[in-house]
Amino acid sequence: MRERAVVRDMIAVAHEIADAGYDPQGRNSDELLDLAESRVFQIAENRANKDEGPKSIDQILDATVARIEQLFQQPHDGVTGVDTGYQDLNKKTAGLQRSDLIIVAARPSMGKTTFAMNLCENAAMLQDKPVLIFSLEMPGEQIMMRMLASLSRVDQTRIRTGQLDDEDWGANLRHDGPFCWRKRNMYIDDSSGLTPTEVRSRARRIFREHGGLSLIYDRLPAIDARAVAF
Repeated sequence: MRERAVVRDMIAVAHEIADAGYDPQGRNSDELLDLAESRVFQIAENRANKDEGPKSIDQILDATVARIEQLFQQPHDGVTGVDTGYQDLNKKTAGLQRSDLIIVAARPSMGKTTFAMNLCENAAMLQDKPVLIFSLEMPGEQIMMRMLASLSRVDQTRIRTGQLDDEDWGANLRHDGPFCWRKRNMYIDDSSGLTPTEVRSRARRIFREHGGLSLIYDRLPAIDARAVAF
């Protein structure tokens, strides 16, 4: 029954997408593509989340107690989410929690991007968690240079200018240094002028591949919100 229900949903969505294509109602191709992708993705989500919707507090209480018991039985040093790499921050947040929205705000040149990249390093490279970075102001190579400097403990200026000695190159920047940490679960998108529609679409692809995702967006005011209807 459930399989046939999914097929019926797919047929209904296919008709909806076709109707939207014949009658776009002012929407451009990117918006129509996002509509199609979101509707299909919603079918997959609904199939995986049949328990969504209103729940009695009895159900919620049972799930909450079960979660507390699970945490009690599994030693975790107070970090129940993704370790940030900062002990004081971990104490306040218990790590990065699923579905958290975290905004890092400060004046220019105060280290916001560096801090965010440190979170990425800890999540992707040390804990094998998938991370997607949208960088609208800094090219991917520049971000990689910053991360290599952080991981190898080599001065960033020397990496950026190539003024390295044999020890730096041999012990830190080749096969036995950070390069051995090549990860397929860390992505950088440095495309300029991304719209919210494009961000959602690209994030969905990575999310589907890994079943979870930490999303870093640097920086929000740079997003192109033109031609987007809410």
